[in-house]
Amino acid sequence: MQRRKRLLPGQQLAPGRELVSPNGQYRFLLQSDGNAVVYGPGQRPLWYPRTWGNPGASLTLQADGNVVVSAAGGAVLWHADTWGNPDASLVLQDDGNLVLYSAAGRPLWYTGPATAPGDTLFGLEQLTAGQQLTAVGGRYSLVVQDDGNLVLYGAGQGALWSSRTWGQPGARLQMQSDGNPVVYTAGRWAAWNATTGGNAGARLVLQGDGNLVVYSAGGRALWSSMYGRAR
Repeated sequence: MQRRKRLLPGQQLAPGRELVSPNGQYRFLLQSDGNAVVYGPGQRPLWYPRTWGNPGASLTLQADGNVVVSAAGGAVLWHADTWGNPDASLVLQDDGNLVLYSAAGRPLWYTGPATAPGDTLFGLEQLTAGQQLTAVGGRYSLVVQDDGNLVLYGAGQGALWSSRTWGQPGARLQMQSDGNPVVYTAGRWAAWNATTGGNAGARLVLQGDGNLVVYSAGGRALWSSMYGRAR
């Protein structure tokens, strides 16, 4: 089996080939069924584009910077929507995050680290299925469920808030660089957002009182799960 550290423009993964993180704990494998999977320790799947059922598929980092999974006949099954970035490179990091970097070193697309952050999501960070934010004190958690629903839970209180995006397995929560937290489906459709775009540097915080808040770079509350969009 071929084991690479990164994928460069024009290179591809054929079935059974993989990228491996420098520490050897994570691998990105193109399986024989056509699905490309990031695996963590213990063979735990962390991310995949849901392209199974396509034996003979290949994954290519195109010269234009787009990462594409193609069927054996050439049909596009999935892509990262990152064209227009020649000389990009695809790297599997030591934290389990599969990242496409521009020639200047800017992250263009990524799957997310294997270990979720504590109580805050900053710009370009995300939560994938099974990952969560945990408030200081541990009484509240914000979880991306396997069904695609983003749910805020309180200890002994059940669900306190949700994005109502169930029925979307493979969805993720991304804190965009423009300050808007968005739940994206596996097909890259925006299923929910806080409508806080235009606030570069904003962050999403799960507070100790159970309120989920988008704060501007200057500390102003822009949106919260308790009160909605700030006026």
